Amino acid sequence: MPKRAFFLFCALYAATALYTATALYTATALYAAAALYAREEAAFPQAGHSDYVYSVAFSPDGTLVLSGSRDKTIKLWDAATGREIRTFSGHSEGVYSAAFSPDGMLVLSGSYDETVKLWDANSGREIRTFSGHKHFVFSAVFSPDGRRVLSGSDDGTVRLWDVSNGKETARFISFDDGEWIVITPDGFYNASPFGAQYLNVRVGNNVYGVDQYKEMFYRLGGGAAVVTPKVTIDDVAKFPPPQITIRGPGDGTRLTAARARLSAVVEDRKQPIKEIKVLVNGRLVGGGELSQITGTGGITARAERIEVPANRRRVEFSLPVTLEPGSNRIRITASNGYSNSDAVVEISYIPE
Repeated sequence: MPKRAFFLFCALYAATALYTATALYTATALYAAAALYAREEAAFPQAGHSDYVYSVAFSPDGTLVLSGSRDKTIKLWDAATGREIRTFSGHSEGVYSAAFSPDGMLVLSGSYDETVKLWDANSGREIRTFSGHKHFVFSAVFSPDGRRVLSGSDDGTVRLWDVSNGKETARFISFDDGEWIVITPDGFYNASPFGAQYLNVRVGNNVYGVDQYKEMFYRLGGGAAVVTPKVTIDDVAKFPPPQITIRGPGDGTRLTAARARLSAVVEDRKQPIKEIKVLVNGRLVGGGELSQITGTGGITARAERIEVPANRRRVEFSLPVTLEPGSNRIRITASNGYSNSDAVVEISYIPE
């Protein structure tokens, strides 16, 4: 064979071999991928939900899987085989959250329909609905003991529920400045240092800051008082805060003496006045100053507060208060045992 023809033959043979090898490799790879897909199809069938799946969760023992979907259903699957066991139907909108109870006997779901639902895991029966959120529920979980449910919503609240009766037991609200409030259905609350500023109480046409009802509704923690309160938020109208009028000195008064005569009237339309306190620049007035108090018969000074005779709804008093050089903020607080109020006057002491 001529040398030129021999080289041409070798080149054609090499190209054919390379094409054949490439084609064989491609076919083998495609076959392997198809086989793998077929095996995955057998283990986890693609049929089931008809829309996006938003949430999945394993059962406590790892044998079952829950899935929540935009198709408004929750599905239960066998984790080992991928077989669909049952469907939980009842939500009117998509399901964003799905969870098992710690013992695996109950299923919880949170939905775009603003509700949380509790289900029997074995039968798929709906047990109850937790209603109260004002917008989508994006997350819902059980407490470690399974007795409570916590849900988070686009309405800006996190709510705590009792599994046994479906009632809301607490509402957690946070604000952009980092402050927060926790409120119970009875109206009790706990708050960060300045969180109470976001909570008001309306009595008729009057609006009061919730801090004026602190004695009535503030609870640090969740003791028995929260469970069996002496009053509830519905009773607020019976306990408006006392009204305080400072007769003198007038706001903005400038004095050259180190003492001022404070005169005031405290009135309560519905409840007896329990106690009154006076503060100057945050200092509780007591001792020699309170001992010189005059006014309504029977009022007495004890430690750093003014005690009022039983069943008195109106008290007038006058006493000397010691001032500091410069600006002085005199504050009077009054309580009826349920709510409180204060009044402030600012004066100046300019020594000669």
